[in-house]
Amino acid sequence: MRTIGRRVVTLGSTLLLITACPTDDVGVGGSGGGQDGTAGSGSDTGATGGTVATSSVADETGTGGSGVDSTADASATDSMGSEGTATGPGTMTDTDTDTGSSSSTGDPVVCGDDVVAGSEVCDGTDLGGEDCISQGFDAGTLACADDCSALDASACVDFMCGNDTTEGSEICDGTDLGGQTCGMQGFDGGTLGCLLDCSGYDTAACTTCGNDLIEGAEMCDGADLAGLTCVILGFDSGTLACQGDCADFDTSMCSFCGNDIAEGTEECDGVDLNGQTCVTQGFDSGSLSCQGDCSFDTGSCIAYTGDCCANNGSPGCDDSACTAAVCAVDASCCGFAWDAGCAAAAMSEPACQDVGGSCPACGNDAIEGLEVCDGTALAGEDCSTQGFDLGTLGCQGDCSGYDTSACVSFSGDCCGANGTPGCDDAACTAAICAADPTCCTGSWDAVCAAAAVMEPACQDVGGSCPACGDDMIEGLEACDGTDLGGQDCVGLGFDGGTLGCQPDCSALDLSSCQDIGFGDCVSNPPAVACLPQEQCIFNPMMPTEGVCIDPSCTTVADCPLAQPGGTAPVQCTDITGEGINECIMFCGLPGLVCPPGMVCSLGIACAWPSP
Repeated sequence: MRTIGRRVVTLGSTLLLITACPTDDVGVGGSGGGQDGTAGSGSDTGATGGTVATSSVADETGTGGSGVDSTADASATDSMGSEGTATGPGTMTDTDTDTGSSSSTGDPVVCGDDVVAGSEVCDGTDLGGEDCISQGFDAGTLACADDCSALDASACVDFMCGNDTTEGSEICDGTDLGGQTCGMQGFDGGTLGCLLDCSGYDTAACTTCGNDLIEGAEMCDGADLAGLTCVILGFDSGTLACQGDCADFDTSMCSFCGNDIAEGTEECDGVDLNGQTCVTQGFDSGSLSCQGDCSFDTGSCIAYTGDCCANNGSPGCDDSACTAAVCAVDASCCGFAWDAGCAAAAMSEPACQDVGGSCPACGNDAIEGLEVCDGTALAGEDCSTQGFDLGTLGCQGDCSGYDTSACVSFSGDCCGANGTPGCDDAACTAAICAADPTCCTGSWDAVCAAAAVMEPACQDVGGSCPACGDDMIEGLEACDGTDLGGQDCVGLGFDGGTLGCQPDCSALDLSSCQDIGFGDCVSNPPAVACLPQEQCIFNPMMPTEGVCIDPSCTTVADCPLAQPGGTAPVQCTDITGEGINECIMFCGLPGLVCPPGMVCSLGIACAWPSP
């Protein structure tokens, strides 16, 4: 700490004589100047109680003056009282006492009004522009003495690096680090210090874990293990490492082989196989064990081999999934030998499909095992058997089923231009598309629809196609119910009867039309009378059999046509022995069959039996 220099300036004092009363007594000027730094003083003692002023004025020369005020501030003390006597040059003593102070202008000087006046060095907060630094200190708060006579530097301080207290511009000081640590300075650990000149922190003992360099209190750092190994640390083998915080070694990969605990780099240790089996080691079965050096012993493990779908003579086969599936049903296939029974089971086992060897292989265009199809081998199936109308059936990639994505289901009115390929009847579509493939590959237009109207396979298929039974002749219909196209039995060459229509509208029904001859004259009820020119001929041996015939003829041309449905020919012959030829349907030879409903009477002529 530096010492503040003090400077006291004394001005020569001038004795100022003031007459307080009408008296002629005048004091003699007292002694004036003193030593440098001491104000001169004067004292006047009036003889009869006059007033004498004593002035103390600072003078650079230190010499006193008579009691006359100079222009500099001065402190004056008047003694009011009995007459005084002069005590010497520059000094006057007055027995009266006056405690008032004044400046050179006559205003009183008051210590404590925060205004430096008179001989005051300072006053309260008015330090004359001075502070601790101007007084030679490093910091602090400068004050003024209570009597305003001097500056008070008791609160000023000088800084000192090394006192364990951070001051001024110091970053730190000894042990005073301001609460900082290595971690706060960006390191992982260590001990933070302070530089000797207090200008900053000393991070030499701080550490960064993970830079592969042992620093500070670190036991190790990454690959820097201080030259130590698992063996040096007392283990049998293994790989030594460093813990993540560099505080200690990581011995988790170090091991003691033979303690039945798989540790470090050991594959196993005694009975501790670390959860491994022959299967996890790539074998199919067997018993895994541990060798003396803590590595696996796979000598008792078994790897299955051989064709899964053939008698391979060894346990299991060369596909583990197939082996497991078959052996789950027949353990002897793995415990003893994979014989013909095991091979047969594999052929129908899903897990054994497409595993090579002689097992079913999807993609060889041959349906085998559980395959539904295989490539082009579709087992005779096509889109139509799968419920579609047209298209190309395929086989799924895994041979498990058919691929119908290229099959087409036709829809739309077959007898109208529906705008789509085909129509909603497969038979009709097939018939039309056989003649015009564009009706299926393109669009079912008006041409396709017109063809369908006249196509037998398209009759009565719904939509706008001809419908038999609606009493309206359409398309290829010969008739439809009561719509006979204006035809009747007579118009068709019969002598009478009722014309009808076949149920499928394909032809007229002539079964109820009648011709001259061969009519039924025995049915009762109702009895059918013969036509006027006919007569009913009965079988004398069987009177319930008879037929209406033309009673006379010369040639067959004179006879009516035979009833439809038989092979018995019409003949003109005398069957009654009356010498007159009659028209008959002759059935007297093998192969000659009477029309439906008639019988071969007497083995000669077709006749109608009674019901």
